Amino acid sequence: MHTPGMLRRTRKYYSATVYDVLRFYHVKIFELLCSACGGLHCFDGGSIGLLNLNNRDLFTHSLLKHYSLSMVTAQLPFHAQWRSVILTYSSNGLLSAADHTKFMEKRAEFRAAWLSYVILMR
Repeated sequence: MHTPGMLRRTRKYYSATVYDVLRFYHVKIFELLCSACGGLHCFDGGSIGLLNLNNRDLFTHSLLKHYSLSMVTAQLPFHAQWRSVILTYSSNGLLSAADHTKFMEKRAEFRAAWLSYVILMR
């Protein structure tokens, strides 16, 4: 029988991207697998202002709040907002032409993250 102090946990690491209003960051996150119960503890991020969508795409609450305000005040659709974010990254010298296309393909993830954010904020 295991006692809490003796539990062995295995870490599984993931490369992830944090999307913020003005820039993005490449980070490593991990999840813990408890050898005793088989439970999986994923990185949440909520306590530090991040929404972990899928262990690969993390969105700051600042970015999601920024879109919420843009949508309410200017009726800005998802595609236009995400394009604006990508253009901001490009104008800050963070994206190459090839990266620009790859990041534009994250539009569906941005939409899913925002919808999750809205549900969490209720």
